[in-house]
Amino acid sequence: TDLQGVGSTLTDPQIHCQDPHRFGKGNLGYLGMVKFFVNHECNQYCEELNLIHPGETCKVPDDFIFFGNVLLQPKDEEKSVMKKLCDICRQPFSIFKDSYYIKRVRGGEFYCPACESKRRNSMKVLKCTVCKRDFRCSEYYYKMKRSELPDKCYEDRVQERIEERKVLAQGS
Repeated sequence: TDLQGVGSTLTDPQIHCQDPHRFGKGNLGYLGMVKFFVNHECNQYCEELNLIHPGETCKVPDDFIFFGNVLLQPKDEEKSVMKKLCDICRQPFSIFKDSYYIKRVRGGEFYCPACESKRRNSMKVLKCTVCKRDFRCSEYYYKMKRSELPDKCYEDRVQERIEERKVLAQGS
């Protein structure tokens, strides 16, 4: 990875993964991951995320959870603010850590105040082509995601993805 930014706002992340077709030309794959760890010095973020530096340990602890989604609840007295990238416009915005925690527990995306306002003001009522029920969606959200408005309600889109995964699983 390669993070750049100003102060506590990180921008322009570079991601390395084993699939060379993901994340652009800067994805150097396995070699990029190795080079990262050769030069990396752990810091407070590594510690807060409970990460392990592979060069500093030859044995991974037995209780280590790979790909865990550990979400720590902020302390009651903690009213600190953190930066988050808006899931629509990708611009950083400030959010209280306790609000972030509640939203993460409930699930969903995070929007800056401007995008949240535009999203709410662009809601349309559409009819699902499968179940024929009305459903609401935001024209602004789909425009910013460069996607067509859906023709199915959320539940029917989820069901369609489940069926597609079943077909893919049978093929492998």
